[in-house]
Amino acid sequence: MKVPTPRKLKSGTWFCQLRLGGESVPVTAATEKDCRRQASLLKAEYLNGKRIANTSGVKTFRAGVDSLLAEKGSLLSPVTVRTYRTIQRNGFKAYADIDIRRVNWQKAIADESKHYAAKTVCSRWGLVTDVMHHLGLPVPNVLLPVVVEEPRNWLDYEQISVFVDAVAGTPYAAAALLALHSLRRSEICALDPSTQIDTKKKRIFVKGAAVPDEHHKLVRKKENKTKASRRPIPIMIPELEAALDALGDGPILPCSANNLNHHIKKICEKNSLPPVTLHGLRVSFCSLAYHVGVPEKECMEMGGWEDSKTMHKIYERIAKSDFSQHQNAMAEFYKNRKNANKNANAS
Repeated sequence: MKVPTPRKLKSGTWFCQLRLGGESVPVTAATEKDCRRQASLLKAEYLNGKRIANTSGVKTFRAGVDSLLAEKGSLLSPVTVRTYRTIQRNGFKAYADIDIRRVNWQKAIADESKHYAAKTVCSRWGLVTDVMHHLGLPVPNVLLPVVVEEPRNWLDYEQISVFVDAVAGTPYAAAALLALHSLRRSEICALDPSTQIDTKKKRIFVKGAAVPDEHHKLVRKKENKTKASRRPIPIMIPELEAALDALGDGPILPCSANNLNHHIKKICEKNSLPPVTLHGLRVSFCSLAYHVGVPEKECMEMGGWEDSKTMHKIYERIAKSDFSQHQNAMAEFYKNRKNANKNANAS
């Protein structure tokens, strides 16, 4: 049984994979020599019938992420790999290079919670547990901070009209108005106007996605987020037709998606609208569908949502907001009535 030749990972560490008794055992180390040495030691212990503790020889969270991605990275989406690498660089910095079995993870979570949002801490802890499962280690029971979901901004039907007028004629019109047609950011990035947009039949054929990898380069995928994501959508906004014609052979996105969100927020700010992003415009599509009476199921099909719970949650949130606006309108009515009575008595 030979020790496989280690290879250097992008993070700078060295990695090799042993196969002991039908079990896959990853080994990582700071140098090629150490990687060979650890692998040889594990092989010798196995041949001598000794029980292998922490099968991989990996001792730290940071090295564990390398080991996890080396074995399973090809099965993960580029976005997931990018997220893992970001957490590896920034998460639990004071503990990332300590033996993962000796870390007081409850204290680590408490320390992390002093500087980061609950959602961030929970996401980072999720990767720690993935690494522990990967290494065959027991996951300790810990108390996590409570995540309070902040509602995303969207535009109501009156605000949509203002936004369409404001964005029309700008370099960002095509992408923004596609989002208002329910397209996800990844779907807009992957859209090929020559094959997926039929201006004569006024149809958009959504298929494929493009997402950034860990090096911020767009990776195109044939598959969409869900099976329901592949769908035809009618072009309903005349300003989108004009924006697509103005593009010619140019790209739909005039800049990166993050910069595009920045410009969209600026347009909203200038026109006294909620600061939405491309995702906020996608939810705004639901807002308009709700106001014009489109049933949840039809809206779900048009937007490519596979989970009816997600669609219902969005509709429910919009309904609550709409009810709040109606309450404000009623309060304003009684306020105006009181002022009208005062003016009548004064005269």
